[in-house]
Amino acid sequence: MVSETMAGMTRKLVRPFISIIAATMFLIFGTRQGFGQITRALLSVDSLNLPADHSIAAFKIETWGVSLLSVCYIPPSWNLSQEKYEDPEGLLRGRSDIHGEPLRELHQMFLVDVDSYQPLPKGDPKGEYHPASFSGWVQIIEEGSDAHGKRRTLRASNFHLTPASHCPTPPPAEP
Repeated sequence: MVSETMAGMTRKLVRPFISIIAATMFLIFGTRQGFGQITRALLSVDSLNLPADHSIAAFKIETWGVSLLSVCYIPPSWNLSQEKYEDPEGLLRGRSDIHGEPLRELHQMFLVDVDSYQPLPKGDPKGEYHPASFSGWVQIIEEGSDAHGKRRTLRASNFHLTPASHCPTPPPAEP
């Protein structure tokens, strides 16, 4: 009778302990698989291979699982905007006016947090689907031209993330 009582008490003590271990394991391993890892980085768009007399006049970058933390650089006479939706989607846009600084790339322009970086889309758009973390286009114009230019679709190879905790320090102002 004493051994049955001891066995019952042992079961009562062990069950909560096993439950705690199981819950801890779920949190450790389940969180990593379900939510991925967040990377803080500077976003650049480059490797565009533009001719010497061409530059970017506008851009649109669609994001998925990305949070914009800061705009690190606003070129003179450029208008930048951001949209963030309730789901993981977002949008970064920029447009230059006629006097805007000619850009050949978007070098470390944005500080972002990226959840589970995905360079290419994955899955079936009719079912479970995960778009690329970044996609979009740039509008390219020939310098001195009045034409609106041509849109060029950006590839995964055009987006680069440089790990960083903050925006780079700007160069000193010219006198």
